[in-house]
Amino acid sequence: MATGRGYISHDEYVSPRDQYITIYGRMPVLEALNDPSLDVAKLVVADNANGRSADDILRTAEWRGIPVERATPGRIKLLAGNGKHDQGIVADVRAPQMMPLHKFIARRGTRPTRAFLLDGVTNPGNVGMIIRSATGAGLDGVILPRQGTPHVGPLVIKASAGVAFRAPIVNAVSADQAVTELRGAGYQIYGLSARSRSSLFRADLARRSVFVLGGETNGVSVATDADLSIPMHRGVESLNVAVAAAVVAFEIANRRPAGGLARRLAYCGRESRPRCGDVHGRLSRHSPAAATGSRQSTPATWRPISPMSGTMISSAGGPRRPGLPGLFRSRGTASARGVMPAAGGRRRIPVPRSPGSWPRAAARSPRRRPSPWPPGRPRPRP
Repeated sequence: MATGRGYISHDEYVSPRDQYITIYGRMPVLEALNDPSLDVAKLVVADNANGRSADDILRTAEWRGIPVERATPGRIKLLAGNGKHDQGIVADVRAPQMMPLHKFIARRGTRPTRAFLLDGVTNPGNVGMIIRSATGAGLDGVILPRQGTPHVGPLVIKASAGVAFRAPIVNAVSADQAVTELRGAGYQIYGLSARSRSSLFRADLARRSVFVLGGETNGVSVATDADLSIPMHRGVESLNVAVAAAVVAFEIANRRPAGGLARRLAYCGRESRPRCGDVHGRLSRHSPAAATGSRQSTPATWRPISPMSGTMISSAGGPRRPGLPGLFRSRGTASARGVMPAAGGRRRIPVPRSPGSWPRAAARSPRRRPSPWPPGRPRPRP
């Protein structure tokens, strides 16, 4: 919140290190410039940079309208943080999903949140693969402490297949400081340990939880609220940290409620239909109004009609309600895929395909018209 003197509070201030990803090297910079989906904010080139690749970078930056600054080789090494592989060129790429930890906590509020916290993961390849798996599984954030974890550079970007530019990366000072802030905000801290007896696949996870991924050598070093393990067999002790992160990420994704009406109908079996009024309210007679007896209260029977179309027909009466587009046919018309016509106010709803019998009308082959000429007699030519 801005004050009267024009200052910005700590909650609103965002450091440039939390907004941009600094890449160095001629080929990574040239690939970023040729990608129209990336927003390159600035390009810094050393005074002694020359050659065909440098000319291509300058020409592409001029064509895209990206500002170019000249600096000394020492300044380039300082900006890149790696004097051996900067090759005299550094670029700042805007990362729209990157933010500091305090802003991440404030933005998430009390909503269900699942995030990773890297604790001593020093291999850039593992960091990149963790970012890619977490982003693909739909996690809300990947917390990267500046102490003990490599920054997002060319090696991390290459291992993430370019996903790091769009990943929800959260920057923190250290793993201990991140755990303190997260626990104070009400998050449950879980650690992954091969010695734990609590299985990841059977544990009841909190709505707001953070999973700590320990380093390749020392493991988890911060204090956690509970430890979870991935069950292993045949004498295998543990998994690579990137592989374990992928297992955890997609286990979390698998526990999310199924989205979409068809998938929700799949989880509502025959016995649970009267309790699924919010799902079947506009398609079946098991609605809140029917449950109260304001309309017809006789139970409906369901029988399969066509295994290909995945359609069931109800014997209950009542006015026909409109269904989803592309899933239903008009009343009184027969389906070419074997769905019987809707008669007497019957309504059809989509359900998961189940084996059933084909209707006789669809299974019956059309009759051939008999030939007027007897067999063996040649037909007259016109």
